[in-house]
Amino acid sequence: MKTSLDEIFKSYEHGVCHRGLHDLVRPENSRSSFERAIELGFPFECDINLTKDHRFVVNHDGDLLRVTGKEGNIKDLTVEEIQNNYRLFDGSSLITLEELIELWDYKVPLVLEIKVQDGQAEEIVEYVKPILANLKDKSKVVLISFNSEVLWGLNDIDINVGRLYGRKELFSTKVDYRKFDFVDIYVQFAKLPRFKRMRRRGCKILTWTIIDEETTNIASRLADAMTFEVINSSKPLEGQVENEFLLQHIEKYGVR
Repeated sequence: MKTSLDEIFKSYEHGVCHRGLHDLVRPENSRSSFERAIELGFPFECDINLTKDHRFVVNHDGDLLRVTGKEGNIKDLTVEEIQNNYRLFDGSSLITLEELIELWDYKVPLVLEIKVQDGQAEEIVEYVKPILANLKDKSKVVLISFNSEVLWGLNDIDINVGRLYGRKELFSTKVDYRKFDFVDIYVQFAKLPRFKRMRRRGCKILTWTIIDEETTNIASRLADAMTFEVINSSKPLEGQVENEFLLQHIEKYGVR
């Protein structure tokens, strides 16, 4: 039986760290970013991609260039090739899903995003389903994806699944949100009538990505929970500054 969404979303009360609690020292989706989130007691979100040898590596993009400075697509590489030849800016290697689970060890809630490149959906379900089905405590994890086929394929393993909506998906008429346990949307979308109606009808809404007081207020009024990050993951690291508003949030709510 799936865990109550009321219980799950209550555990996100002070936010979920997007791509781990990453900053100018700890790369996004890195071991150190997850360790920091766990240390401070924050739930965290992270992403997995399918490798050539049918395993999963934790990284937001399918391509490795942005985070490692070196060309390469995860789907065309084995785990060994990735961990031996690609490094994040702190010199660390990308970790596998198995390594993530061992590190996480159910200490905090986890939001796991499943990334899908063209034609991978069926394979992803085949190889990730046994791993997720064998988790000892499924109440601590939810799954999200932009890909409905993957979510439908994983909907029978007693883990709540959430459909992601970005700009590309916003006007899709093909997806019925009632086939999923919740939706996860860009925070400004929460102001749209479509998502207000969903919420009135009982659909839980998680929002991304919170960066300031304005977006915090939107999430607080119009959604059930939020994800946040201290620096902007979509921009190159060079020249970035840490978000003082969110540093204060972490200081206020982190458990040391």
